Order: sequence, then C-alpha cells, then structure tokens
Amino acid sequence: MQLLRVNSNNELVVPPFECAWLSDKSQQLNDDVGCIAFEVKGGPSLFSWKDPNPSQGTRHIGLAAWDKFVAYRNIRMHKAACCTTEGQAHDRTATQVASLEQLCRHSVVTNLTVQSVCDGVQVAHLLEPALDDMAGCLLTFLSQNLESVLAQQSHDFVMLPLPVLTALLMNPSLVCEEVKLYEAVLMWTQHQKFDAQQTDEALSQLLPLIRFPLMSLEELQPHAPLRAAIAVESKRHVRGMAGVDSLAAARFQRRLSPAAMPLMYMCNGDHNGVCHYIGTAYGQQKFVNPALSGRLQVTASSPSCRFTDPKAVVSGHFLRNNAAGQRRDGGTWWRVDLGEQHRLMCNYYTMRHDASPDYARSWALQASTDGTVWVDLRQHADDCTINMAGQYASWPVTGHAARRPFRFFQLLLTPAAPASGKANGRVFSLSYLEFYGYFFRETPPSQQ
Repeated sequence: MQLLRVNSNNELVVPPFECAWLSDKSQQLNDDVGCIAFEVKGGPSLFSWKDPNPSQGTRHIGLAAWDKFVAYRNIRMHKAACCTTEGQAHDRTATQVASLEQLCRHSVVTNLTVQSVCDGVQVAHLLEPALDDMAGCLLTFLSQNLESVLAQQSHDFVMLPLPVLTALLMNPSLVCEEVKLYEAVLMWTQHQKFDAQQTDEALSQLLPLIRFPLMSLEELQPHAPLRAAIAVESKRHVRGMAGVDSLAAARFQRRLSPAAMPLMYMCNGDHNGVCHYIGTAYGQQKFVNPALSGRLQVTASSPSCRFTDPKAVVSGHFLRNNAAGQRRDGGTWWRVDLGEQHRLMCNYYTMRHDASPDYARSWALQASTDGTVWVDLRQHADDCTINMAGQYASWPVTGHAARRPFRFFQLLLTPAAPASGKANGRVFSLSYLEFYGYFFRETPPSQQ
C-alpha cells in the first residue's frame, strides 16, 4: 500500500483510495459534523463529510482520486462549517472548479502527438461511452496525421481494434493516399491473431471502405489478388456496387479534409485562387503581391528584364509585354513555388495573355513536390482558346496526378502537334497566372 507523503513543496500527496487519519484530540469533533477545505493542484475546492460511525478518539477523512498521484495543500478542518453560511458559499464555489477528470481530458487532447495518439484511441475505445467526446478528438487527430503514424508508430497502429480502424477509414478528416490505406489494412490484418474465417470477416468489413477507383493502374499492379475484384471499363476502375448506395458513391470521391482549405474557381480573374489567398496572409489582410513579400516565388526560363517580369504575373495587374524566352537547353517555362509550408491539390487554373500576338498553342501544366521531378497535370496540343490580346482562359485539371498536393507548378511550352502543321513560338507570353483547388498549409515546427 502506498503511504501519504509530503513533497518538497510542502504538499500532501495522497495515493488513490487512501485515508488521512486524525487522532489529535484538537481535531476531533463532538457533533459528528464538519468539513475539510484544501487546494488541489492550485484550484480551490471544498469537501464536506460526516462520520457515520464515530468511534472514541478517532475521526477519519477519505480522500480518493482516479489519478495515480494527486497533490493537496493548505488542508484545513472546520468544525460544523458545512452548516454555516460561509460553508454554503464554499460549496457554491466548489461546483465551479473543473474536476480532475475534465482537466485530464483537456490535457490529453491539447498535448496529442503522433507517438501518443494510438494509445489514447485504444483507452477511449475501452472506456466507451464514458469518453465518447474525447474519442472523437483523438480519432480526428489520428485521421489527419495517419501517414506520420504509419511511418513512426506502425507497431501501435496494428494494435488498434477493428471498430476503431473501421471508424478511421470512414472519418471525413482522413488524409492519406488510398494505396497507403490499403497497405495499412493488410499490415494490420497480418498482425492480428485471426483464423481464416475471422480474417475474411475483417477484410470484408474494411476493404469496401478503401477507394480503389482512385488508385492508378501502377498502384494496383503489385496486388494481383485485388485486381480480380476490380473491373476496368474505359480505363476507369469500377468495383461492384455492393452495400448501400452512399458507400458506393463515396468510392469515387476524393477524401476532403478539414486540414485543406478549398479555393474554388468561380470565374476568370476572381480572387479565389491560391496566389491571391497567400497574398492576403490567408485572408487576414489586404492583398500584397506574394512574390514581392516573399510568401511565394515566381521564375521564368529567361532572366528578369524589361520584357520578362516573373513577379508581376501574380500581381493581378494586366501586363502589355511579358514573355519568357527560351533557355539554352530549349525549355521555355513559367514556374511558381508556393513555399515550403504550402501544398495545393490543383483542380483548375487560369492564365491571361498579354498584348502581344504570340499566342501559346501547345504547352503543359506540370507539378512537382521537389522542383526536380515533374508530372503532367494537363497537356494542351494546338489549343486555340487564346486568340485575343489580354484574354483570360481557364481549364479544369483532372486525372490521378491531380488528386495529390504539390508545391511547385509550371507552364512548359511544348512542340506543336505534327498534324497541325504549325510551329510553336519560342516565347511564352503571360500576363496573369492563378491556380485553384485544395490548399494545405503546414505549421512551422517553431509554432507547434
């Protein structure tokens, strides 16, 4: 049994379900009624008690807590104070003090980390429904940081119970690539002590929650058993619509998270794009050219000069003469770096021509996470959309690559289609550029 002790701060530390025995005659009560006042971790509290079976020379006060150690200080006993007006006032004050359980819940939620969230989710699941409110916060945190958990705490992830994993896959805050979710489900299954029937039952519950139609052929290629359950029709992955219609429909929709800020295209020249959003300090101030303030960077294939001003293409102003020239390696491009803490899942983009007659006809919108390896988001071959000075043009961005967030975006001039019989220009004229989609902003470590 753990005994009472006084720590260095002159505080009485009371282990769970221990009692403080009072045998001093000066502390004994004659009317069997009294109250004890003390502070618990700095918060004023008042507890009253009555000895139901008084014995000669001994009175006791029970002090209990569900925490391992609780510190009490300024312990005072008042004779018959609970019956006085002062004691009643103390009782009213005591009801306003947060309970130890509430303080612990708040501490757990506000100090969540990738290392502790899986353990917290398991405890909340075991104590359902008492901790349902806290379980929701824990599950949301796990959903938004699942990739980090899988990379750093996979041994804790595989210990999650089946109901928690099911709720995780259905959580709207889930941020993770579908192929990683599928691999995580397989890893979880392999670490469970299931027989063949239990494994089949678990997979039949979990696999319908994976959005296989959003996975590319390259991602599906290593999983031969899985391909047998997926039909390919017109280069689109389609799975049998078993179960409720809402679940089947969700399989073709991107997982959208509260962690992403939707920046939706409305019309040409609107102020809803990512460059304008970053330029307003995420909607907190008036617009300032983000390239001038250093919030993002814009570069061109040719050096800055009188007729090439990369920073101006995100200013929102019309430029009469602004063109990127051809590099020695033959590339002609405009490039935007959203910044180290920024990512965009692009679904639309807008460009505006300057006043020159050099209209772009063949180019590609590309994206990258590191500025070195680029993937095509949309290709334009002999596109005659732009045919006037100062004209706006916007296009949707679709495909598997468009479902991933990127830091870098560029417009790259490409050779004209052979069948067109037209030569593409060596300059890429551009007056304005904007991107739309789902914006992810990472918090710098110094601010976490």
